[in-house]
Amino acid sequence: LSVANRRLHLMGDVDTTVEALKAADQRLRESGDTAGFKVRGQIAKEIAAVKKVQLADVVGIYSTLEMLEEDVAKLSVFLPYSGKSQDQQGSNQTEIKPAGVLNEVLDNALVEIEGIITIRRLDNPVTSIISPEQKAFITEQLSTKLVIVKLALVQQDDALYQVGIGDVLQWLHKNFTKDAALLSFAGELNRLKEVKIRSNFPDIGQSLKMLRNIAKLRLETDKALQTDAPAKQ
Repeated sequence: LSVANRRLHLMGDVDTTVEALKAADQRLRESGDTAGFKVRGQIAKEIAAVKKVQLADVVGIYSTLEMLEEDVAKLSVFLPYSGKSQDQQGSNQTEIKPAGVLNEVLDNALVEIEGIITIRRLDNPVTSIISPEQKAFITEQLSTKLVIVKLALVQQDDALYQVGIGDVLQWLHKNFTKDAALLSFAGELNRLKEVKIRSNFPDIGQSLKMLRNIAKLRLETDKALQTDAPAKQ
């Protein structure tokens, strides 16, 4: 019975808990102790309660998180980023052209590409252009946050699991473009967020308490038997 309590509440192992309860019931049956009848009745109730526990599909959730990690590369970072490293950009800045020449070049370029480029409405204002290193950091951070969620899942830490998914969603909406890929990504996360990885396990400690007070149960049983004997006569 002690093993059953530990396996259920510390590890969430429903199958082993049921087997341990059945083994305890078998020991009591073999003992022939009449005081064990009440304990066996309580064990039967606890077995039925444990069998009703709905466990989360940990393997399925883990597989979904693995898939999301692979899909991180498909997401577009919100802020535009340059195609050159900061060192390369710094070396090019040494060549300075007069303002008039730059304006002429820009005007000619705008005329040539007019009607070709696509203007996309953004929900957030673009305040800066980030470097490729910064873009890589944003993407890697998203992957790291997903790893934390997987660890919480394996450890069956429901609080950390919920906080972790919330952190991923916040980072996602803050740094990536709201396109079809992001909506699909966020949709999967919101679905996973609804899952409770740790169920509300029933209390199965009553049978153990009764067994520890088996001497008291024997006295009650003997008293009941003595009372029944004259009544039958």
